[in-house]
Amino acid sequence: MIEQYVYNRITQDAALQALLSAGGGKYHIYPAVVPTGVTFTKAVTFTTIITTDAFPAIESRNVQFNIFAGTHSDAVAIAKALSDVFNDDNNQLEGGQAVVYSIRKSESDLGYNFDDKLYQREATYYFKLK
Repeated sequence: MIEQYVYNRITQDAALQALLSAGGGKYHIYPAVVPTGVTFTKAVTFTTIITTDAFPAIESRNVQFNIFAGTHSDAVAIAKALSDVFNDDNNQLEGGQAVVYSIRKSESDLGYNFDDKLYQREATYYFKLK
């Protein structure tokens, strides 16, 4: 399950732990969306946007990370830390998921949201799974 793999890799990384800490051993990393009522200054959501199956028993997924931060520099730091974890993250086994290969496909600023006063950035990674 790619979701558990992503969550485990992020929460085991010291840089991302420091950037996304919610206190008490919890982190602001969420599948799909930040839950209503959660207060944060930095958070990451992630979702599968494309899945492709191939013979024999190989699957690939593009996972998009949405980064939210109170400062542009924090958004950039989170994107860099995600890259350090997932870019060329080859031959890994975590949470029952075998990842043969992964690489960043895109990363871009999504601008500043004046309503919630957060900078936004996306990063999309390609994962080849076995």
